[in-house]
Amino acid sequence: MNNDSPRIIQSARPLFLRGTNNTAVLLIHGWTGYPGQHYFLAEALNKQGYTVAVPRLPGHGSTTADFLSARGADWIRKAEDAYMELSVDYPRTVPVGVSMGALLALHIGARWKVPGIGAAAPAVSLKNRFAHFAPWIHPFISEIPLSPEEKEGKKMKKRTDEGDEKKFEDPDEEYIREQYWSARYPSAVAQFLKVRRKVLKELSLVEAPLYIVETEQDEMVTLRSGQFIQEKSRSAKVDRLLLKESKHQVFNGTERETVASGLITWLDSLE
Repeated sequence: MNNDSPRIIQSARPLFLRGTNNTAVLLIHGWTGYPGQHYFLAEALNKQGYTVAVPRLPGHGSTTADFLSARGADWIRKAEDAYMELSVDYPRTVPVGVSMGALLALHIGARWKVPGIGAAAPAVSLKNRFAHFAPWIHPFISEIPLSPEEKEGKKMKKRTDEGDEKKFEDPDEEYIREQYWSARYPSAVAQFLKVRRKVLKELSLVEAPLYIVETEQDEMVTLRSGQFIQEKSRSAKVDRLLLKESKHQVFNGTERETVASGLITWLDSLE
């Protein structure tokens, strides 16, 4: 086998959990994320009776070359296919996503009539202003190494029984960090921006109830994101949860129990 052949890490495997009620939740991970970051939330939702599907977006949870070969259209189509496949058996399918996954959930809500849409840390208002230059610089610059501080921020953490935090020793995450978490790739950023631009244009088509989760400690997007979605959509009902401690990956952060509880309460209210 070619040593450069893509491989999927164990925790990037898609997940499907069959529930006991008539509602399904499509959980969509973010740009450079992978399904394993949603396993905790998926299991929490399933314990409450919800069927849950967590797809893997093309190029994610794999190698750098595989990641860079994927396009924004691929990510959009994967989210669409996952929704259509799930909704065959579960007409009440709620798309829920984090970061770019939140944008994809909104795209689904703009295209189909859904019971509700969950958007966590939606990648609308970006803190990194230089990201917007990616479409112009990627023909000349292939990658930009992250600073030591940025690399440190990429590392997941977990709580010990004593309540302290320490580095999360996950060999799968270490592999991803070595592959495409160690640098920014302008060509991939440009593809993400294509998804973002498309969804921002579609917000006026979104009518379903919204559940927006944001965090004050988000290192990637600003709190303006949720307000922008609320203002531009046509949703008559918008519920919001503001976290105090979590970083961008709110589905698997220090307040993940709060996120799961809030999402379950909101989903139950849609019945």
